[in-house]
Amino acid sequence: NYAGAVQAFDSALHYMPNDADLYVNRGIAHQNNNQHKLALDDFRRALKINPSHSIAKSNMRAFNKSIDSAETASLDSLIATAPQLPY
Repeated sequence: NYAGAVQAFDSALHYMPNDADLYVNRGIAHQNNNQHKLALDDFRRALKINPSHSIAKSNMRAFNKSIDSAETASLDSLIATAPQLPY
């Protein structure tokens, strides 16, 4: 139950607002709940608190790769349907 996990992390962050691990864990819960913008916001906040947080960095890299892949697939699809257009 990822929504419940998010609520639990919200409560914990109320008492420990500078805990990078809580932001990372809430970000993972958001990610698993398909709330990608909220996940990204949490990973960024964790890195703001702790710039060397390896799990936050790893999740940011994975998120950026998935965005790059989606954009490339979208462009490939567009080119396949309208190859005569100048890209």
